[in-house]
Amino acid sequence: MAYPITYEVDSEGVITRTNSDWDLFAIENDSPHLLADNVIGTKLATYISSLELRHMFQAVYERLHVEMKSIRLPFRCDSPGVERLLEMELIPLESGGICFSISALSLTPRAPIHLLNASLEHSHGLISMCSWCKSIRVDATRWSDLSSGIRELGLFEVDNLPHITHGICKACGEQLLREAEQV
Repeated sequence: MAYPITYEVDSEGVITRTNSDWDLFAIENDSPHLLADNVIGTKLATYISSLELRHMFQAVYERLHVEMKSIRLPFRCDSPGVERLLEMELIPLESGGICFSISALSLTPRAPIHLLNASLEHSHGLISMCSWCKSIRVDATRWSDLSSGIRELGLFEVDNLPHITHGICKACGEQLLREAEQV
């Protein structure tokens, strides 16, 4: 996988451009529905399932366009067999759009985590995962790191794993707002 992965959205949040590494990333993650031909012309918000995360992105977008300075945000984007620490640079464009550039900070192979394997059969249940640190919600008020949360929720003991929905944990949300305020 080559980095950086780049894409642009216009002032309405519509994806207008991706680089060739976008498609490589989609294929590597068993997500053919996310190939460039399928996402260009669609709103980026379509792919953000959590209202909290949409709100966070909206706050960052507004700050970017007021200050007209780029912002860099570290985040995790794991695949079943690789823990990926990435950095997203959001660059405001004069047109009102935003260029996203994603670089790898570290790629660490690990034993596969089946919860992250989109090709396996899943139940109708949902589990919320933080889009930044990859912790999972274990109850209404508490998040736990991925491995501990899987054990705590007994996810290795079920026949069909739940689907993952993404959000943002309180700690990452507060950190993201602090970083956006520093732009």
